[in-house]
Amino acid sequence: HASDTERSTLPWLNTTRERARQLLGELPIPTRKHEAWRYTSLETIVNNTYRPQVVPVTGLDVDDIDSWVYSEKESYRLVFANGHSAPALSNIQAMPDGLQLGSLRAMLATDPELVARWLLNTTGGDSEDIFKTLNKAFINDGLFLYVPQNVTVDKPIEVVYLNLGLEQATLCQPRSLVILGDNASATLVERYTSTGKSEYLFNGVNDVQLGAHASLQHYRLQQESKSAVHLSHVDISQDTGSAYHAINIATGAAWSRTEIAARFTGEHALSEVN
Repeated sequence: HASDTERSTLPWLNTTRERARQLLGELPIPTRKHEAWRYTSLETIVNNTYRPQVVPVTGLDVDDIDSWVYSEKESYRLVFANGHSAPALSNIQAMPDGLQLGSLRAMLATDPELVARWLLNTTGGDSEDIFKTLNKAFINDGLFLYVPQNVTVDKPIEVVYLNLGLEQATLCQPRSLVILGDNASATLVERYTSTGKSEYLFNGVNDVQLGAHASLQHYRLQQESKSAVHLSHVDISQDTGSAYHAINIATGAAWSRTEIAARFTGEHALSEVN
């Protein structure tokens, strides 16, 4: 279900969304007959109706998320509540020069050319996957992280995806861009959590691009409601000598599935996923 707020003043973004929406009707829903899905049933998704939350969540304060986050001195923090950026809960002050950390939606408003440069370069392969295409059809918000060349981020970057239970099952689809320039280094910690018996479909896509000799430590912790369904895609593009180290832990959700794909564009790159 599209909403008026999903229309953009950026023609290229509207075109990207519209092409994806048209493609959705052509792509098959995976079944157990598909080799990649033989151990995963989509009945929970197919038999339910999930609706995007149009209005951002309000009324939360830092005390509400205290048990899920580091202290403000220990990390740079970005929080999303039901798929929307929550600036009041975030902590992105006093960052290193050149580091750009914020929500994709905010960056589309302030520096759309920079977002287009990276976003249009990463969505080409989505057409083969119905869930990545669904995500692209409603691109709205998510993490935007850009670490310039030769910059080492001094503290972990923490991103919390918080989902709150509503009367109707919701659809949460962050689209995240993580770009490290040549010789850049960062640690990214992503936490996925929810309250009570929140019922929703999380369908997130992370596009990671590492320049030559860049290094990213990537930790992902999924502790969501037992009524939630979690789908994630992490697509990594690595240039010469870059290193990607990841640890993924999933202890929540009715069921969860994360697909990770690394593409090497240069020699001597390393990708290590646990």
